[in-house]
Amino acid sequence: MTILHLSGVGTHLKTMSIIWRIKAIAVLFAMVAAACGSGDSLTETIVQAEPTTATTATTAEVPNSSTLLSPNTARSTLDPEVEKRIISLMRGLFTFGTDFGSNESLIRGLGLVGDIAAVVPLIEILPYVQSNEGLQALEEALLRLTGETIPVLDWQAWYAWLGQHPEIMATPNYAEWKAETYRVVDPEFKKFFYKGVDARIPLQLLQWGGVQADGIPALQNPPTIPGIEADYLEPDDPVFGAVVNGEARAYPWRIMVRHELANDVINGQSVLMSFCTLCGSAILFNAEIGGTVRNFGTSGFLYQSNKLMFDRSTNTLWRQLTGEPVVGELASSGLMLEMLPLVLTTWKEWQAQNPETSVLSLETGYSFEYLHPNDEDATHFDYFNSPDILFPAFLRDVRRAEKDRVFAVRFLGASSAYPIDILQREPVVNDTVGLQNLVIVTDPESNAVRAYDRDDHTFDLGASVRELVDENGLVWQVEETGLVSDTGGVPSLRRLPGHDAFWFGWFAANPRTKLYAGSDK
Repeated sequence: MTILHLSGVGTHLKTMSIIWRIKAIAVLFAMVAAACGSGDSLTETIVQAEPTTATTATTAEVPNSSTLLSPNTARSTLDPEVEKRIISLMRGLFTFGTDFGSNESLIRGLGLVGDIAAVVPLIEILPYVQSNEGLQALEEALLRLTGETIPVLDWQAWYAWLGQHPEIMATPNYAEWKAETYRVVDPEFKKFFYKGVDARIPLQLLQWGGVQADGIPALQNPPTIPGIEADYLEPDDPVFGAVVNGEARAYPWRIMVRHELANDVINGQSVLMSFCTLCGSAILFNAEIGGTVRNFGTSGFLYQSNKLMFDRSTNTLWRQLTGEPVVGELASSGLMLEMLPLVLTTWKEWQAQNPETSVLSLETGYSFEYLHPNDEDATHFDYFNSPDILFPAFLRDVRRAEKDRVFAVRFLGASSAYPIDILQREPVVNDTVGLQNLVIVTDPESNAVRAYDRDDHTFDLGASVRELVDENGLVWQVEETGLVSDTGGVPSLRRLPGHDAFWFGWFAANPRTKLYAGSDK
């Protein structure tokens, strides 16, 4: 399998899905099979958009997810007595034992309160109700409150419906209720959800991902070895490569897929290597922000199927695809993690271009078996090779298949996505995103994609994928940190940050993104 075929990733299948089911039985979260259903009933909520070209790409007219109301900061308009009734019923929901549906009277009670806000806790518990009686009570309550006939077993469709209705606000105690609801899974969740917690995204749209806090263990200063000693890697092994302060380092996919986060230092620079396997997005961040080096872990929660990380100093939740703090102490701080250049390529290509590279050692301190992603027993193999997503996203776009791979860039609020299959046919793409002129360079053999500042130049492919020719016929070398002219005295052009992602994940985080449709469109 080439990197192109590694377009499906997920945090919890095979080994993770087993862990999920064990937790569900041992505590009170047994997932109904339809929670990972096809989502056919979502067709009416999918955003329709026409294909656009690189120069005329338009933005989809959908709500910006960053502007959705936060239920814990926006005051409810409920009648105080109705609000008290909802709160009382919510408090009873997490005392049922092994099945939320074992007390149908509370579920029906929420359906009878007469205010749409009662739908929020019902949708939260929907995936965990097992009994026929509980499901019937849920179906009746949701129909009474919303008038919708979405199948009660289709949790993904209900989540998408809730996401498309930002006017529905939860009660002020929702954060506390959420923490208490999931307390039996992990008491540590209370450090994320508490009374008065600041949030920039609606808490009712945060999904539990099936693991405890730090249930996917982040690497801490992982040991490295010289590349020439990495005999465990095959030439076609996918790796995430970066050059920081002149030092090259490779993070093998087979290791990162088991850990998803690596708190590391490269030549004196503290970095966070992050990999949201659900969204297929691997991003390298500068871990020093606001004068503080932050150490990150996996929270166990998701937003629109994207990993929410937490920093250990404040327990703030950060959105992996955007690098923004979204829930907690730093949510309104205005801070944002700086994205650094990273490439997804093959070990063969990376080592050839960076012979002095270091690479993570298999001696991580964990007993995991780090298998090649082509191995059917490898972590998340099934999800990697499936067109289906595991967790829902309510902002959708049908211009590309959900798990099509794209190369994504974002500059000062402007963003663009370049489908990998198009870049294979067009190894050099000159474009402008916002105020940034850039050139996208793709190696068709390894599918490695890199972005560079092009200033006012227009480039064509030279004698190889490592060489570009500008509008004046001058030759430029494609290097890891920038474009270097063969003509003396001409300033180099810097490398720009960008990363691979699944189309559905990128669009959910950047609904106003451009989508490149090819030079012939």
